[in-house]
Order: sequence, then structure tokens, then C-alpha cells
Amino acid sequence: MESDSFTNFEKEHSHIVSTISRSILERDYNNTILDNQIRLNTLWKSVTHRVNGGEKTK
Repeated sequence: MESDSFTNFEKEHSHIVSTISRSILERDYNNTILDNQIRLNTLWKSVTHRVNGGEKTK
């Protein structure tokens, strides 16, 4: 279960990094900044929830 959570974290982190990199290359900042902020907030809440011993988030 922990490895699944970590794998999901890695996938989400990888997606965020690639999206940010692509937006920088394409100079398309405005369309991706908000999406990535939302993704980062969701990812952070999920990780802190699990670290604090909570149930796996949806």
C-alpha cells in the first residue's frame, strides 16, 4: 500500500514537472499555472493526510 501511494506520488509529481516544463518551453504560463497549483495542493493534502495516519484519499 505504501509503495502504491509512493508510485502515485511519483506519477503526479512527474506530470506536474513535465507540464511546467512544457509550459515554459511553449511560453503558455497562464493556462497551466492554475492547473498546477490545484494539482500541487491536492497532492500535498493527500501526502500530509497519509503521513498523519489518515485513510487513503480519493
